[in-house]
Amino acid sequence: MKQTLLFLAVFLASCTELIDIRTDNSPPVVVIYGELTNELKQQAVNVSRSSPYFDDEPNKGISGAVVKVNEYSFKENDTIPGLYLSDIQFAADTLVTYSLSVEVEGKTYTAQTEILRPITPDSLSFETMEMMGMRAHLLSIHFQDTPQDNYYLLHTTYKDSEKNYKDTLLTEKLSRYSISDNERMFQGQYQHKMVRNFADISNKDREVNMGDGDEQNRRIYLKPGDSVAVTLSLIPKGFYDFIRQCKDEQEGENPMFGGPASNIETNISNGGVGYFAGYYSVGLDTIFTQ
Repeated sequence: MKQTLLFLAVFLASCTELIDIRTDNSPPVVVIYGELTNELKQQAVNVSRSSPYFDDEPNKGISGAVVKVNEYSFKENDTIPGLYLSDIQFAADTLVTYSLSVEVEGKTYTAQTEILRPITPDSLSFETMEMMGMRAHLLSIHFQDTPQDNYYLLHTTYKDSEKNYKDTLLTEKLSRYSISDNERMFQGQYQHKMVRNFADISNKDREVNMGDGDEQNRRIYLKPGDSVAVTLSLIPKGFYDFIRQCKDEQEGENPMFGGPASNIETNISNGGVGYFAGYYSVGLDTIFTQ
């Protein structure tokens, strides 16, 4: 079975990423991606067409689609082809099944998702570690798990205390999504999930002197007064598998052997690819003081 070239434009907090999952000689297919959240906003669904294997151009958005989610109609954005926004703002609610319908080019694609009940986290904490004079701060989230298979999505934002910047979403791209599950032997127990590894501000000059400018640009250097927030969401297993497979494709599940996976998880019907999901996020924030 030939694999499919898939570019996913993920719209979260007005941020976009192209996830490239592609193989040779695959015919173009319709790509549909949408995330519903409990944030009161215009929810988004992206409709595009996959690109050929050797084409370096991103997917082209498909205009003229009729997009609906339950009773909500979606209208194409004036400046971004293929991006459809709900006519009104709404927040996705728990235990509601949301049904997506996309009519495009004479075909109808459908998908469903249910917003799972959230787990409310108790606290965030930092653990400081030092190795060879380099300090790191491990951020963890703590919460009581429930006794069944659970799959978590964790989003992290950061705010520099010395700069008058708005919160920066560190997990804006699908490749940076942080996901986890509760392994069977730990189900129903109190969870301590490591969320992210931050560098200490004291490392910054040393990394510059070591010539590691690229690493410096990628890392977040914490100093006292900086604030960090984390949201915890329960997500369906299918969405968890989809995120994991996309991350494996981009990062390379096994760089020594084999090519891309032949089957990326999707819940889009009628030969479409992509994913339609929803989740309810509950968050905490903390100020770094060490």
